[in-house]
Amino acid sequence: MITISCTTNPGACSDFQACTSDCGLVDLGFVGWLFTWRRGNLVERLDRALSNMDWHIKFPEACFRHLPMLKTDHSPICLQLSSNASINRGRRLFRFVVAWLTHPDFDNMVNRC
Repeated sequence: MITISCTTNPGACSDFQACTSDCGLVDLGFVGWLFTWRRGNLVERLDRALSNMDWHIKFPEACFRHLPMLKTDHSPICLQLSSNASINRGRRLFRFVVAWLTHPDFDNMVNRC
């Protein structure tokens, strides 16, 4: 079960926890600093990686990493699918453009990959 503390809207958190449980989702855990966001002395873990058992069986070595905060109040995150994977500094990073979602052939392109 995924446990999330919520003081502003406990009902919404209960609904979210029930939904993740109904869908068979589990928290992947993480490696790195405990928190992913900070403002002054306030710190929180805002980001989580969830998966179902089929995904976990397909990627048993997956590792969700909280990377160091640099010039922002939010920690970058990295999902590493295998222990052999390394970040290739010589290649350009993948950038996701939200407008791609509106492309008429978007779903077909994703399914082909």
